[in-house]
Amino acid sequence: MKGLNDAAIEELKVAIHLRNQYPEAHNNLGILYRRKGMLDNAVTEYIEALKGNPYYADAHNNLGSALIDQGRLDEALSEVEKAVKIRRNFALAHYNIAVIYFKKGQINEAYNKLLEAYQLDPTNADVHISLGVVYLDHFHDKEKALHHIKEALRLNPIHKQAEEMKKTINKLTSVEKQTGN
Repeated sequence: MKGLNDAAIEELKVAIHLRNQYPEAHNNLGILYRRKGMLDNAVTEYIEALKGNPYYADAHNNLGSALIDQGRLDEALSEVEKAVKIRRNFALAHYNIAVIYFKKGQINEAYNKLLEAYQLDPTNADVHISLGVVYLDHFHDKEKALHHIKEALRLNPIHKQAEEMKKTINKLTSVEKQTGN
C-alpha cells in the first residue's frame, strides 16, 4: 500500500505541474499526505485546492480534518462549517464538527451534530461509535450504546474501537449482574 501511495503522490505532483490550478489533484494529494501523517503538506495542498475552487466542500472538510489532527480546533471548525454551508447535507462534515465539539468538551453540541450526521448517513460506522461513546460515557445508557456499537460492527466488522467498546459494555453488564444492580 505504501508503494501505491508514493506512486500516486508522484503522479499527482506531475498532474499539478502540468496544470497548476487543479483543485481535485491538490485535494487528492492532501488526502495522501494526511494518510502518511504529513499534516503540514496536507494542509498546504488543501489550501491550494481552495485557491483553485473556494467552493470545494470536500477540500474545506479535508482541511478541517487535517487541522483537527494538528489540534487547531477553531480553524478546523471554521473550515468544516464552510463545507456545510456549501453542501448542507454533507454528513462527514457534520461528523467532523461533532469531533471538534468533543475535543472542546462541548458534549451536548457534539451529540446534536452526531444526530445530524446520523440522520444524513446512518451507514457511517464512526458516527455509530461516537454515539455509543456519548450514550455510554455521558448519558449512561448502556442499551443505546450497545445498539450503536453493534450497528458499527455490522457496518464495519473489523472496526477496532467498536470491538473494544463492546467488550467494555459486556464487562459493565457482567459486573451489574454479579452485584445485582
